[in-house]
Amino acid sequence: MPAKYRLSAVSDILKNSEKKSDQPSSSLFKCIQLNQNWKRIIGTKWGGVSKPVGYTHRCLTIRVPSACHVQEMSFDKEIFIEKINKFSGSDFVRDIRWISS
Repeated sequence: MPAKYRLSAVSDILKNSEKKSDQPSSSLFKCIQLNQNWKRIIGTKWGGVSKPVGYTHRCLTIRVPSACHVQEMSFDKEIFIEKINKFSGSDFVRDIRWISS
């Protein structure tokens, strides 16, 4: 098989993209990890009622069940950002916005 058509395992691609933090795939990898570990990162109280659903320009979008949750969670916004960035090992999130379903 010619070199330009060489197949790679998905795990290898994700590992390589994690090392190259300037590539968009690195953000995708971090978003996948964030989603898989959401309850552990922000705690079971809020992790059970919220879910990260989007990420653009270092802004994480989180879906919550109601406007009341938006208001309550907004008080802890800086704490959430700190926990998320600690988990990711970088300045991955600078802002959070909430949407209610």
